[in-house]
Amino acid sequence: MIRRRWRPLCRAFDDGSPGVEARFLLYLQWEKGGILRSLRFGFPPKTWLGVCALLILTVFALAGPGLSATSANTRLNALTRIYYHDQADLNHLASRLDVWEVNTEHRYLLAPLTTQARTDLIRQGYRLETETGYRLSPSIPPCYRTVEQYYAELQQIAAQYPNLTELIDYGDSWEKTIPGGNPGYDLWVMRLTNEARTGPKGRFFVDGGLHARELPGPEIALAYIHRFVDNYGTDPEATWILDFREVYVVVDSNPDGHKMAEQDLYWRKNTDNDDGCTNPSSWGVDLNRN
Repeated sequence: MIRRRWRPLCRAFDDGSPGVEARFLLYLQWEKGGILRSLRFGFPPKTWLGVCALLILTVFALAGPGLSATSANTRLNALTRIYYHDQADLNHLASRLDVWEVNTEHRYLLAPLTTQARTDLIRQGYRLETETGYRLSPSIPPCYRTVEQYYAELQQIAAQYPNLTELIDYGDSWEKTIPGGNPGYDLWVMRLTNEARTGPKGRFFVDGGLHARELPGPEIALAYIHRFVDNYGTDPEATWILDFREVYVVVDSNPDGHKMAEQDLYWRKNTDNDDGCTNPSSWGVDLNRN
């Protein structure tokens, strides 16, 4: 969540000088544009409590919301140039946004933003420019299948080629392990080999779907399976591999995230939401970076 950080402090101050009335110091510190700023105000004891309370309330009013945790913050609007001030500001933004590219010469980063995130960044004083030439996939093309369709096809392949395949349930998706939410999914791996030929065999593993929005991966993994089972006995290469190797293929190891992508959301990670983050667009674990 991008949020301006304000730190108001009220402290008693007495420099010990003879004849100098003890004063109270209001120390106001905030971050704007990656730059730490501060103000100090000294007040006599009779007025410091009221002034301190008033300014602290003003601070929270000015701070405003961060990136809103509403449903509007999960649907992308445009790929955007966000101009940053310094390295600290860049680090701050990069920890909260899905950064595609950083241009250090002109001091901007590229990131896809939702309408709400864009509004929040403008409110916080950032200069934004919409990047042209990129398409943020407004809808999933009909040529790509759903999680249910992938899994149905795996079941069909296992039934059609029982001597060449074994479909193994190796675990559960994150949502299936959490009661009270979405039902989640079983996680399936298909083992490909000629069961009639025994003996030691080398093993090879393929994962087609770590990142939800990378839609071609599961399709390629399914095509890879078909390449072997549909051509066994006629294609010498496919036949040799299944005779002397075991090939393990996970079509989609992130079905929860893929289901989010099916809703026209530019989703990358899984949907883990129990780590304290209150921004729905930032939920999830990147399965190959954590």
